[in-house]
Amino acid sequence: MEAEGYRKILDFFSATLPDEDEETLLKQISEFAASLVCAERATIFLLTEDMDYLSAEAALGMEASDFRIGKMRGIAGYVLRTGETLIIDDAYKDERFYSEIDKKTGFRTRSIICVPIIRRDGACIGVIEALNSRNGIFSQEDKSLLETLAKQTLVVVLGMRRYHYLSKITRSLREEKGRLLSRLKQKFGVEAIIGVSSAIRRIKETILKVADIDSTVLVTGETGTGKELVARALHYESRRATNEFVVVNCVAVPESLLEAELFGVERGVATGVEERKGKIESAAGGTLFLDEVGDMGSSMQAKLLRTLQERSVSRLGSTVERHIDVRFIAATNRNLPHLVSAGRFREDLYYRLHIIEIDIPPLRERKEDIEPLSLHFLSETAERSGKRVFGMSEQALSLLKNQKWEGNVRQLRNEIERAVILTEHERLEVSDFPRLMAQSEAPTRKFSTLNLRKNREEMERHLIEKALEETEGCRVKAAELLGISREALRKKLKKYRIRRLSSDSEKSY
Repeated sequence: MEAEGYRKILDFFSATLPDEDEETLLKQISEFAASLVCAERATIFLLTEDMDYLSAEAALGMEASDFRIGKMRGIAGYVLRTGETLIIDDAYKDERFYSEIDKKTGFRTRSIICVPIIRRDGACIGVIEALNSRNGIFSQEDKSLLETLAKQTLVVVLGMRRYHYLSKITRSLREEKGRLLSRLKQKFGVEAIIGVSSAIRRIKETILKVADIDSTVLVTGETGTGKELVARALHYESRRATNEFVVVNCVAVPESLLEAELFGVERGVATGVEERKGKIESAAGGTLFLDEVGDMGSSMQAKLLRTLQERSVSRLGSTVERHIDVRFIAATNRNLPHLVSAGRFREDLYYRLHIIEIDIPPLRERKEDIEPLSLHFLSETAERSGKRVFGMSEQALSLLKNQKWEGNVRQLRNEIERAVILTEHERLEVSDFPRLMAQSEAPTRKFSTLNLRKNREEMERHLIEKALEETEGCRVKAAELLGISREALRKKLKKYRIRRLSSDSEKSY
């Protein structure tokens, strides 16, 4: 008979569906426990999370929901504390019996068998209790069978708890991911693009329209207009927002190193060289932003075109083609159609990059954006520096609106940041912008002679000094503003003995 009972246990758990919900599964076990030892009722009690109560998780012959007892009470509490199986032939003669349960349920308990559910570390997490043997009293065979059932029940309970724990962690991580993504969108999405002009509104609409399309986007505009800001918004408003946004500045990286930077290097391509992923592979599932793509050399243009066509990369020193899932966004302040006409930029690459174009007008063409941008930069700088600066006077705002802003939004940011840091007022005044005042008050340039060559050199020197001032000494940006190469600028600096103001720097605007 005992062997048949073990076979029933094996068959029961073999047939139990793993995707049953917890309540249904425990109910099935309690029903099986009652039938296994020929009992009128059976209940599975488990310790509550606070470890203070035994909760009836499933019961045959009664409603188990919200039914619990103190872990120190009754036969169940005794077995939980001792970890020993208990068989009682006459419940009311045993002082450990908690008769209040019968009063609550209306059931008359006669005989009891109660077995512990014990983990491998010896901790008891609950009990299985069967009431009123239909054979009169419970036997040692019933004890062995119920103890075996308790071991299998332990596996089920721990599995369910592990599942619930993992589900809780997964849900928590998903919610945290949602919160982080929301903050990223707030910081880098379309809301991070400040402006009220019709041009900015159109740019935001375009970003939202094409964000989830994988087509290549070309962002154009003068230096300092915020091309990287638009590229980031395209990324963080897209389904790729949870993956990497990788930036490669095609001017900042020497052309001899740009191929390795983009495509990576295979181990052993040269002595001591380790395997290294390129920026394209690093952007897998995300977005690669190619800034200043108009300055890319002809050989790299050919390699980039092939990557865009084949959607695969091959590392330096490797013949293996690696498929890529990357969204490409390129940006330039150069006139690519003119470069194409001059033979300095591949026409086929231009059309590959130019599937969707977002052009950012210079700040001087959207003066209505100066006020919201200024107040945003003021608030941002004041918070970062801990300064109590809360706004600016109408006169100061008027001064800002009347500037030409050759350096665009980047120049405006720098002027506001400088003013906030140096001001002694709680709001910015005209006097906090001495450089802008000097420019506004400067008389129209008068030449000392009518000699064309001398006047040209004088004007050239003036423009170079102004370009360096606008770009804070950045030769790369100054050369771009002047429309000449870095080498040409270097020669002119030497010719006119113009001192370099500060080191090159890169900012988002």
